Amino acid sequence: MGDASSPSQQATIEKIHVRLVRDYIVRLLKRKVGLKSAAQQQNLAQSISKNAAELEAFCTKNGSQATWLNSALPKLAEIIRLQDIGAIKIEVATLATAYPDIRRRHLEAFLYIKANLSRGELKSILSYLEDSTVSTPPSNLLFSSINLS
Repeated sequence: MGDASSPSQQATIEKIHVRLVRDYIVRLLKRKVGLKSAAQQQNLAQSISKNAAELEAFCTKNGSQATWLNSALPKLAEIIRLQDIGAIKIEVATLATAYPDIRRRHLEAFLYIKANLSRGELKSILSYLEDSTVSTPPSNLLFSSINLS
């Protein structure tokens, strides 16, 4: 057996880190409850941020160096927290830059949580996300393996 920093153990903890973050995102995307009030959205955003910090601390403590994962949940929490459409669009653009494999269907499922958005606002936010094919290093794919069917 190798020590905690052996390459195979590090690869394993990084796979676990990816799986934990991905599974958390799947639970959010498949959530069938829309939150109409800003206060409800704030509470959910705080919960996601807290869980993200705990997840990051756990995985880092156990040797994960997959730091590219650390901003996914906080960015999603921020989108839920924000109420200004312009600010949401900026955060969506930032999310898409960090995770270029996110697709319109992912964002649409996620924005369902924000039940206070009008159809026009939703369409405007979604327009910020191009559903184009991007070349992403295979190690940094997070959303592409999330199936919403």
